Amino acid sequence: MLDGRRFLIKDTFNDTSFQDPARNISIMFFARWFPDEYLEKLLHKWQTANQNIPQYIFFESGAWSLFRYGESSLDLFVRNLSATAQHMAELRHRTTVIWMKTLPFHPTASSHQGHWVTDGNSSTLDKFGKEFEKVAVANQMVLWTSAFDDAKHNLDRYADHVHPGAALIRKSVCQLLQALRCDSCKRPSGIS
Repeated sequence: MLDGRRFLIKDTFNDTSFQDPARNISIMFFARWFPDEYLEKLLHKWQTANQNIPQYIFFESGAWSLFRYGESSLDLFVRNLSATAQHMAELRHRTTVIWMKTLPFHPTASSHQGHWVTDGNSSTLDKFGKEFEKVAVANQMVLWTSAFDDAKHNLDRYADHVHPGAALIRKSVCQLLQALRCDSCKRPSGIS
């Protein structure tokens, strides 16, 4: 949230915010499929905002880059991700940034170019996930790796066989609230 408005991430419908004033918790999930200059500008806005900064920001990226552009995009993906990590590091004094390891595809998903995705255990997708993890570790980002394994075993949580759906985001919020020792894990308001 920035000045009481949700950030609207360009070219994606998967940004979701959750606030629970009773627990004084605010969470932002967003995915930028190919980290780039637009994301850097967005992070700069967060760095200079005076209020309404979420206490937790979940960041996921990578699968769409591979889905759309194929394995040849890996080097550029890693360079852009490294630049993104440097910008996110500047937010550490204001919020907790949690990187979600690149999520797998549903087995029936197929790309726009070449239809190379045939199963949820793609070794190429695993390669993107490993590079994502390397960048996170190198930049001392909090890394949530179990999301990747959980998604592989619960492919029904995908909204459209490619994008993580509300069920996966809801589970993430519940896990975080439980980790923070909140009393209950009911369906958060604002997540459908």
